Amino acid sequence: DLSVIRSEFQRALTEPPPTGTRAAAWWPLVVAVERILDATTAARVRIRHGAAAPRPEEVAEVARELRALADRLRASVVLEKGHVNFTNDSQDSVLEPLRQEVGAARAVASPQDR
Repeated sequence: DLSVIRSEFQRALTEPPPTGTRAAAWWPLVVAVERILDATTAARVRIRHGAAAPRPEEVAEVARELRALADRLRASVVLEKGHVNFTNDSQDSVLEPLRQEVGAARAVASPQDR
């Protein structure tokens, strides 16, 4: 349950270093995941209210990008640079807001060039 994760992170943010520092570093990704869930819910609501359902390849592409993000996060303690590879670029798709949020999460999970 994401609300439990949010609560634990908020608690950890008040802890002294290194716990508070680590929680602060991961906090933007927690927020990004919440936004992905919100965009997913919004897409489903739009479809229920008559918006065209996404094509199966659009759904597969978003799922593939989410898996790639999850795999990268699990594989390394240090975040590695990554980029989104969306090829279905339909601005009027019900999944466009979700694609934007997945892209934002991938950007948050990538280290910044210094």
